[in-house]
Amino acid sequence: GRNSYKITVTAEDGVTKQDYNITLLKKPSEEAKLTSLGVKESTGLSPSFSSTTTEYTTTMNSEDKATFSSSDIVMTQASNRATATFAEPINLEVFADNWYTVIMRPEACDSAYEDLVALGIVNCADNVMTYRINVRRKPSSNSFLSSAEVDSNTRMTPSFLKTGNNYRITIPYGSNRFEMTAIPEHNTSTVTDSLSRVFDSENSYKQFVYFNDLPGEGEEKQYRITVTPQSGDNPRYYDFTVTIAKSDNKDLSRLQVFKNGEQVSLTPEFSPSETNYTIPDITNDVTELTVNAQEENPDATYHYIYQNEEICGETISCRIPIDPTKTLQTIKVEVSPADGSTPKVYRIDFNIKKDNNANLASLTVAAPGALDSAFTADDTEYTVTGLTYENVTGPIALKFSTSDPD
Repeated sequence: GRNSYKITVTAEDGVTKQDYNITLLKKPSEEAKLTSLGVKESTGLSPSFSSTTTEYTTTMNSEDKATFSSSDIVMTQASNRATATFAEPINLEVFADNWYTVIMRPEACDSAYEDLVALGIVNCADNVMTYRINVRRKPSSNSFLSSAEVDSNTRMTPSFLKTGNNYRITIPYGSNRFEMTAIPEHNTSTVTDSLSRVFDSENSYKQFVYFNDLPGEGEEKQYRITVTPQSGDNPRYYDFTVTIAKSDNKDLSRLQVFKNGEQVSLTPEFSPSETNYTIPDITNDVTELTVNAQEENPDATYHYIYQNEEICGETISCRIPIDPTKTLQTIKVEVSPADGSTPKVYRIDFNIKKDNNANLASLTVAAPGALDSAFTADDTEYTVTGLTYENVTGPIALKFSTSDPD
């Protein structure tokens, strides 16, 4: 600091006076060095600190540390009269130099001592210390996916967990594509699929579409998504086993009934979605019906059932013997889909029509009797002739047969 003193000299006459003003200056400190310097939450300085070494490098411990400021500095001044000037906060970039500066000025650089500096009594400029730290940001090591989803028509099991590595994907039967959306947990990660397609960190919505590289029927195919962290170390692999689902189609494309070689009409008219039908009544002289059926999907299986008993296996045409003694009868065709789900049953109901023929086919009288006219089914009255007391010695025998054997 500055201290002023005044000396007054009085002459012998006691009237004349002379003032002398003296300013005492304390020499300011020229010390601006640091005795210690460090960075919080870091790997430490390299090289090790020395008060005369002014450039260092350090790496932050946390990969999420994105900014650096004076609050991250720890230091001790050799002189508490020195002044520290810290740089403005900086953003930390990965794989780049991020220099942060601390300038130490000695007390001698204060404006109060400009005249001493000018006179060369003290030195300011040569004693300013500029410490520079290259702050390295740690690259992300996060290799997780935050989500992996398939399109709404496709099924993935089990439900996605970022720590799980193996999944199964089932594509609907008949589909020729599926889509997967894979989003990394850290936006600096690189996501690559098994076809070596890469989506970089600028694309937060990572969708893979597969349509030319699908498994064949009854086959499995392996797909892999690789997540490489920003650090490039220890990539994580997610494996997906892809199959195409078996068909759930259990429809018939054809259903026909034939009687004596002629097609019988179904009511209602055949449609794959309709399962209940009737055919006109069958007379009791019909001994067999033929049913023709054809599955819509060749991977489905089917068989024929008559009166709740299997009568034919998988065949386009089934000849079914008819029991004329039962009135209400049913023929079924049961279709089982390839995926093993519940079968579909087509049902055909019909009645056996009872004959109203009450005529005789023949009528004769045993000798010596005879009918008075030749028998015809339409003539219902006859007289037996040729009988006498002498030639009738017992019962008269009539022989006849019916037009309808039932």
